[in-house]
Amino acid sequence: MRRISAICEVEGDLEALIPDPLEYVGNRIEVFFAEYSEVKGMDPYNEHARYLEAGVFMQAKYKNFVGGFCPYMYVNQDFSMGAREIQGFPKKMADIEFRERVIDDTVSGTCRRNDIDIISMSCQLTGEEVEMPNLFPRLLVKVIPRADGRGAEIKQVISMVSGSRDRVSKGGKVLSLEFGKSKADSLYKLKPLKTLGCLFSAANITSLPHHCTVIADLSQDKM
Repeated sequence: MRRISAICEVEGDLEALIPDPLEYVGNRIEVFFAEYSEVKGMDPYNEHARYLEAGVFMQAKYKNFVGGFCPYMYVNQDFSMGAREIQGFPKKMADIEFRERVIDDTVSGTCRRNDIDIISMSCQLTGEEVEMPNLFPRLLVKVIPRADGRGAEIKQVISMVSGSRDRVSKGGKVLSLEFGKSKADSLYKLKPLKTLGCLFSAANITSLPHHCTVIADLSQDKM
């Protein structure tokens, strides 16, 4: 996994992005692009599958749990969509580019849907330190509606962590960050006020079922 994260403070109706029963924490968010290569077990036709991902994480809490909630996530390969139904990530398909330039230590990304660049970001790795918000564990709300439209068949709050090894990272500064206006994606309603830095990381990661814990089951048959 190779990932570039931009940390910034934004204005907008952030509380509206947090689903019940999670609670809003603050206006500091992570905007990220990631490349996953040599992915095993996701694509039955390719044991060395590769996909790209982009999105936003923001702080949220559930009772005494504080972590990172994901209001927006985009991927460029359909075999990576399974985490939507299994874990509750709000995945959508998009055209994504992830670019690294060794000559000037820049990392950039573009996420495009419906012919609109909904996320454009460029960062330069300078080695400076960046303070990351507390975005772990991931806090997800998995909702599967009933077929008859009468409420939710499944509604769970899930805590998720991922294991990693051989991690290396380098901080830097955000050169540019823009959210394109689109009727299909409300990202543009987030207005960046201040960029606080970026962090590039590379690691071997694992995400197994035992890394997910259902911390609240609010499904109708459990209430």
